[in-house]
Amino acid sequence: MPFWLSAIRRLNETQVMNRKQKCLLYAAAAVIVVMGLFPPWTHYRRGSADQRHVGYYALWSVQYSEPVIKPLSLRREPPPDPPFWPKPPYADKINSSLLLVQWIGVCLASGALWLAFKDRGA
Repeated sequence: MPFWLSAIRRLNETQVMNRKQKCLLYAAAAVIVVMGLFPPWTHYRRGSADQRHVGYYALWSVQYSEPVIKPLSLRREPPPDPPFWPKPPYADKINSSLLLVQWIGVCLASGALWLAFKDRGA
């Protein structure tokens, strides 16, 4: 069992959280997981400082910056050997700094709501 899941179960057993706080904790964890599965991507040109945000895509989907599909021809040439494949001039990468800022924002907002949902008598 993962550490964070056992920590949540221990908190539930000791009744430290009320129902609203439990729902908030699960919702914040779900948002963070979804944000990790669909991170922000940045398009950049190799050897240049040009970068632009291209959106949010799934980790398992491959994003191509340039068209890869070539017109269908009847004559197929064998692909070159892997060491001689040229690197494309454009590439996409995960914008990890933006993702980290978004995760921190979710944690701060969740922490503020956690305190707001705290029982008045406790």
